[in-house]
Amino acid sequence: MGRKQRTIAQEISISGIGLHSGKRVSTRLCPASPNIGVIFIRSDLEDSPKIRAIVERVASTERSTDLASSNGARIRGVEHLLAVLNGLSIDNLLIYSDSIELPAMDGSALPFAELISRAGIEEQEAEVEILSLSSPVWSVRGDSYIVALPDSTELKLSYLIDFTHPAIGTQFREISLTPEVEVKRELFFDEIAGARTIGFEGEVEILRSRGLALGGSLDNALVFGKDGGVLNPSLRFSDEPVRHKLLDLLGDLYLVGYNFNAHIIAIKASHFLHIELAKKIRSILPL
Repeated sequence: MGRKQRTIAQEISISGIGLHSGKRVSTRLCPASPNIGVIFIRSDLEDSPKIRAIVERVASTERSTDLASSNGARIRGVEHLLAVLNGLSIDNLLIYSDSIELPAMDGSALPFAELISRAGIEEQEAEVEILSLSSPVWSVRGDSYIVALPDSTELKLSYLIDFTHPAIGTQFREISLTPEVEVKRELFFDEIAGARTIGFEGEVEILRSRGLALGGSLDNALVFGKDGGVLNPSLRFSDEPVRHKLLDLLGDLYLVGYNFNAHIIAIKASHFLHIELAKKIRSILPL
């Protein structure tokens, strides 16, 4: 089972504030040749170092998924854009950034997805093989779990979160992403692309003292207040937090570097566990 490789039809640009750095950043997405994969390029640094979007290049999973080149050049917060590439079945892309971080936009993947859709997607001659797991793999950290089960037909994601905050509590959501690219695209747009990253009013000062969330605001995050409510005007979905976890997972799984089918079950997981699972999946795929 397979499909044609895909890239974008034309160069596009987007700019905004980095969630953690607080700096304005511009990002340029360019078509790439078949079999290139996805490569981030730090255009602001000498020699424009390249960072391949692959799980071996993950440098940090603290509050985002960050990649680094072999010489230490970094790019932060790649998971939302990678989720779009996964959801829209894009295989080859060059991504130029003039800062260490991608723009947060509204805290979701929707602005990236809409931009790429307007640019158009181009099929390429090379083929993509969609692989399947031969056996289960899993990772555990405390009371958090994630497991990948073999499934020969689709990529199915099941996610459970459990927060003490009364406006979140326990939420469960799952989505089945068929290999059929147009069906997968519609599900991605309808179900998870618009779900925003979440934050808590009570942790803002602690995060900023550690150099995190310096650009965070109600414009790019869904913030839950100390009094138990939501500080934003409204939710986009009644279960927006768990939908965003599905979004993060889809982006992190892109770093496996291969298209694959499986049933992923995550319970109170995190970027750390997503990436640990991605490493294990990559190690057992029948290449």
